[in-house]
Amino acid sequence: KSGAVLHDIVKILKSRFENISVIFANASVQGQNSASEIASAIELLNLYSVTQKKIDLIIVGRGGGSIEDLWAFNEEITARAIYNSSIPVISAVGHETDFTIADFVADKRASTPSNAAEIAVPVKSELLKQSEKLKNRLKLGAVNLISNRKAELLNLIKNIEKVSPKRIIQNKRIRVYDLAENLQSSTEGRLNLLRLNISHLRKRLSLKSPIVVFKERKLYITGLSGRLRRAAEITVANYKSRIGTECKALNSLSPYNVIKRGYGIVFSEENKVVSSVLQVKENDIIRVVLNDGGLSAKVLEAKPADSAVQNK
Repeated sequence: KSGAVLHDIVKILKSRFENISVIFANASVQGQNSASEIASAIELLNLYSVTQKKIDLIIVGRGGGSIEDLWAFNEEITARAIYNSSIPVISAVGHETDFTIADFVADKRASTPSNAAEIAVPVKSELLKQSEKLKNRLKLGAVNLISNRKAELLNLIKNIEKVSPKRIIQNKRIRVYDLAENLQSSTEGRLNLLRLNISHLRKRLSLKSPIVVFKERKLYITGLSGRLRRAAEITVANYKSRIGTECKALNSLSPYNVIKRGYGIVFSEENKVVSSVLQVKENDIIRVVLNDGGLSAKVLEAKPADSAVQNK
């Protein structure tokens, strides 16, 4: 209880949360029996939590020292006690650069005992601020909820007459009356229109009997048939004349008519028409299409027109 580390931990705990309850379990932190004392202290705190008052967290720690001074926290009995603890354990052994087996089996490792106190306990003032914010949000939410429900209730009260059976029956009755009036008006209008149409049809029928109408239509159809026949004959004659003219034009432009006059069409090995000596070179195989067949030839020499004139 007189260790400086213990006083630092308590000081930080009280500064962060002044009315926190702290329970001490004495144990040697170095020496021959220190490992078993640390393990017994951890087991005692677990028993106390079950039988007396619930403990939320255990800090197992000591100040810095040599590896021999810290060896109790490397012992198997200490590691098993920390691992088997039903209460969460923070290991705070030595300085930040010191590591022991207890650090790896604990629920949380603190770099120093002071850091363990900061990890273990939040700042009460911050919790109070957060609690106050949550309280205000809850209060505002409750006020808004009550306000919304109140508005809904008022709307329901205002609209209750609209959804009452009496009001619904009245509305339906008015609607039926309106529909009946509209139906009667529409029916009368439709009947008057039909009467007027029938009167017009009777007048038209009286002016022309079916026999007269039939003769007029027959004469009209006969005239149309004659005009259609004459128009078709003229159209066919015109198309025949145009087709004959275009056939003559196509024959005059056909390359096969040129071939008949003693010319030929030259194709390269890629079966492309050769229109210039620049498209072939020496030793190329070419194909010449003539009027009555075709022949294959080998290019002995390819000269442009200017070069051929100079050689002559």
